[in-house]
Amino acid sequence: MTDIQVRQAHTGDERFIHSSWFQSYWKATASKSVPREIYKSEQDNLIDRLIRGSRIVVAFLEEVPDEILGYSISTPEVCHWVYVKGVYRRRGIASQLMPHSLKYFSHWPDSSGRKFFEKFGLQFNPYTIHTQRMS
Repeated sequence: MTDIQVRQAHTGDERFIHSSWFQSYWKATASKSVPREIYKSEQDNLIDRLIRGSRIVVAFLEEVPDEILGYSISTPEVCHWVYVKGVYRRRGIASQLMPHSLKYFSHWPDSSGRKFFEKFGLQFNPYTIHTQRMS
């Protein structure tokens, strides 16, 4: 695989980011505790709000700049979500997408996600989603 690049997300990236966050969080943990109807309306709104107020960086291959390999959604102290497509996992992409100033993660991940966040010394704090300022 060639060099992986990182850039700020473009407006055209938001559809993929929203959809993959919605689906991956549902599969990872939400489906175990939240009825689908509630999840759909509430998580859609939450994702839209957090995307507007966060820094989003995406990973891509230099030869194919429009294909997103993964992304992170964060504020200076909080990682709201980090995602890498299945075929590109375990290659260090998620680590490249993580800002160094982070202290917390706001969405409860699956067990591999928890290990990932622990590696960075982050603590789970779901309340950060309520205090984030929107731009």
